[in-house]
Amino acid sequence: MGNEGVETMKIATGYTLIFVFLVSFVIVFANTMTEAQDMQSVEEVLEKEIDLETTNMKKNSFLYDKNNKLFTELRHDENRRYITYEEIPEKVIQAFLSTEDQYFYEHEGVDVSAVARALINNAKAGGITEGASTITQQVVRNLFLSHEQTYNRKLNEALYAYQLEKDYSKEEILELYVNSIYFNHGVYGFETASQVYFNKTSSELS
Repeated sequence: MGNEGVETMKIATGYTLIFVFLVSFVIVFANTMTEAQDMQSVEEVLEKEIDLETTNMKKNSFLYDKNNKLFTELRHDENRRYITYEEIPEKVIQAFLSTEDQYFYEHEGVDVSAVARALINNAKAGGITEGASTITQQVVRNLFLSHEQTYNRKLNEALYAYQLEKDYSKEEILELYVNSIYFNHGVYGFETASQVYFNKTSSELS
């Protein structure tokens, strides 16, 4: 079989997988809704799942002496120095927006055009090679879901992201994003990474 034939088979396999996934999801979703005694809506289910007040985002604790001088920092397995949106330097926000999600302020959790491009490219490749995740979807993945590369996880990610955008402001979502990114070696959040790798606060970075 020539290269063109192999490429055609990859594309056909990709589209077949997407179709099978969509059909399977519809069947599973229909059965789940039928079994629910109170017939909760997707929105009601997700609202119960997404509760940022109980989100397990571990933060470092700081102990001060009677003169209000820091004498020790207590770290968890997730080393994270949490900062609020107001404390995030504007250049940091702009850097993440330009590289991760240029249309962050325009979409409602999912960038439909990016998803369409990703589906086409994945179909051509015969597997998941492109994710097209927005910043909101990345927050959902970091806090509520796994990082497995499956269409089922991507669909859940999109549903969660849509609900997150309904319940929280763009600023709150950006705050969660900047504090939930993993920078290796147990380091979570941009502020922590700045201090660990550069020995400076994020506001001191050039």
